[in-house]
Amino acid sequence: AALTDIETARDWTTYLLPLDAALSHLPEIIVGEDEARGLINGLTIAASAPSLLPRARAYAAPYRFIGVVKYDALKQQWRPDKIFA
Repeated sequence: AALTDIETARDWTTYLLPLDAALSHLPEIIVGEDEARGLINGLTIAASAPSLLPRARAYAAPYRFIGVVKYDALKQQWRPDKIFA
């Protein structure tokens, strides 16, 4: 859409994409509220299974985007990388 279309649109929010749309190439993990709070506060969380990929999108249930986490294979933990929550 052209910028002029967006400027004159009644509901410009229809032109917005969710923050995690740019990260759709990363796998996702879903964490509980306690784990989400930990990630938001800079803590690591245990991985439920080993990961072959170094990064993932983290979501708190039901589907609230938290940010990007990085996998530590030696400790089998996810640690916060870029948190947006």
